[in-house]
Amino acid sequence: MRLSFIQVSSSRLGASAKCPACGTGALLSFNWELARTSEQPRRDVSAFVHPRQLRYGVLYECVACSQPWYLCGEPQVMNAVAPERLSLIDRWFQRWQTRA
Repeated sequence: MRLSFIQVSSSRLGASAKCPACGTGALLSFNWELARTSEQPRRDVSAFVHPRQLRYGVLYECVACSQPWYLCGEPQVMNAVAPERLSLIDRWFQRWQTRA
């Protein structure tokens, strides 16, 4: 038996993007490594700025619309974060910092 794998590049919604820089509204997640190393880039990763190291992964924001994005995993996947979830992420991270 021969297996073949297709590298998934992104998870999309059926809606149109609210931001042309990061694709929020239409894009849920994408493969960060593939976006960075592809010969024909599918996504401009320079749109993701202000990296903030968390216990696991890194929190970024879109340079154009400030949409938060979370980078984690192996392979690394960039995931859109609902802005109302930022306070929960901040509390989780602060709690971890006080224990370290």
